[in-house]
Amino acid sequence: MLEYTPMAHRHPRHRRVEPAYPTKPQMLAESDGLTKHLPASWQDMITKGGLTAAFLVCGLAGCPESGAEVPAPTTASATGPAQATTRRGQLIPIAAIVAPIFEHGDGRAATGCMVIAPPVFLAEEEARQIIREELQKFGLQFSKHDVEFKDIQMKSIGWTLDDQLTYNRVEISRPLGIDLIDADRHVAVQYIATADCIPPDPPEDVPGPVSSSGQEYNFKKTAITIADKLKSDGNDHYFGVFYDPGNHIDHTALKGKPFLARLTAERAAEAEAKKKSKEQLRQQVRDFAEWLRQRGVI
Repeated sequence: MLEYTPMAHRHPRHRRVEPAYPTKPQMLAESDGLTKHLPASWQDMITKGGLTAAFLVCGLAGCPESGAEVPAPTTASATGPAQATTRRGQLIPIAAIVAPIFEHGDGRAATGCMVIAPPVFLAEEEARQIIREELQKFGLQFSKHDVEFKDIQMKSIGWTLDDQLTYNRVEISRPLGIDLIDADRHVAVQYIATADCIPPDPPEDVPGPVSSSGQEYNFKKTAITIADKLKSDGNDHYFGVFYDPGNHIDHTALKGKPFLARLTAERAAEAEAKKKSKEQLRQQVRDFAEWLRQRGVI
């Protein structure tokens, strides 16, 4: 016959079972208890925007003991707007998180009769294809393109002509259009092509529009301007801004050549300049991918 020894009975009301995880008071007893175990990407959020939402306090510091007060969540930081929430287990920015401009290429060019070394531009669709190719290697899929961000208004100076045929200076606003967006990972990228370059404002004493046979393009300066605008007015995305490197045809190898030989050499020099621009754009995108990787986005 099977023998057994009965355990002493104890009413559940008198039991005290300690949880296997630390309670809130235990965790908060350490000065850096809430932050030292966070992933690197969350640490970056804290540095930039003070990530102190209540879900972190309770979720990471353990459940409060009975009767303990749970702090109210904070939605803004005194040091900046960058915050985060979760979607499908991934950290998603609430405020815009904008990558620095990764400088590969001078990013300046000019056209016109006085230009000695003609520039070679990358077409926008050509550049987009390079950006897709590089970022798809890291799992990014751009399901949206040419999306207008109506909350981000780019301003410039224009002119209107009144009934007295007098030009009047006016400020023109237009929403910023973003080239490519990965909606799942909230990554948005913008390429600065010739059509995107922001011309300098005309002097106050200019009475009307001025036409010229020459045109100057400052791709890098425009990229910096748009990145700054995204930092102040953007939201909900990790942004990267790239620019046309603006390489030129090297004419030093063309001097003294007969016309047909010069024409052939010029085409070869143009192809070489475009090849260099493509590689420099790829370097910009690769640097951006590394920036995303360091933040745990990819």
